[in-house]
Amino acid sequence: KELDKLLQVLPKERRTFLFSATMTSKVGKLQRASLTNPVKVEVSSKYSTVDTLLQHYLFMPSKHKDCHLAYVLNEMAGNSVIVFCTTCATTQRLALLLRNLGF
Repeated sequence: KELDKLLQVLPKERRTFLFSATMTSKVGKLQRASLTNPVKVEVSSKYSTVDTLLQHYLFMPSKHKDCHLAYVLNEMAGNSVIVFCTTCATTQRLALLLRNLGF
């Protein structure tokens, strides 16, 4: 419903770029509902996630996120870690914080 409302107010003549790490049925529906003559670009499927990859997702109050991130990174010292941020501003703030903490 919310998506339909959004699509109704958008101009018909526009450029829309959709990026998704996975092509779920919801992303497919969004593509069909909002795009005209879409072009799909894919990365080769010969690369896949290794079985030894550890992925973690944590919910916590905002006020504890920075402290807990520093703790997790310290515990994972010597390992490769990727941290995803929601905005460029958050990325810059975290980069400054972690740099000052010696990471």
